[in-house]
Parts: sequence; C-alpha cells; structure tokens
Amino acid sequence: MLDFPDEFARPVARLALTVLRFIWWLTWELWLGVVTWYVGWPVCRAVSLGHFPATGLHEGDEVDGMPALVVHATGVLVLVGAIFLLGKYV
Repeated sequence: MLDFPDEFARPVARLALTVLRFIWWLTWELWLGVVTWYVGWPVCRAVSLGHFPATGLHEGDEVDGMPALVVHATGVLVLVGAIFLLGKYV
C-alpha cells in the first residue's frame, strides 16, 4: 500500500513534469522556429542582395533543408553576437 507522501507526490510530480515539458517545447518552438527565422532572414537577404532565401519572410514554416538551416543559423549568430556586444559595451 502506498504511503500518503507517495499518493500526493506522484500526481504533483507528473503535473510539474508536464508543465516543464510544455515550457521547454514553447521555448524551443519560439526560439528556433520563429525568432531566429525573423532575425536571420533579413540578414541573409541583405548579404545576398535579395536572392537568398527564395521564400518570403512569413513563409518560414514552408522551408526545409539547407535554406532553413542557413537562415536559422544566421539568426542565432546575429542574436548571440548582439548579446555579446551588448554585454561587453553596455
């Protein structure tokens, strides 16, 4: 038979784990799926003089493969660089 702490702790632990998984998913989706695309897309567009990527700014969900990787990686690099410069000079 389960003790009182076990009967109470399991549902609380399961609820806490579910909330943490949701927060992790939401952070991952917003960070990599949205923010890095909207930061990396204009940078890639400016560097390539309007040729890369071929998709529009609001069509990030439709892109797969190497173009998506390049745009997202550019977004991450720009954000990390901005955070580094702000931390160093402000």
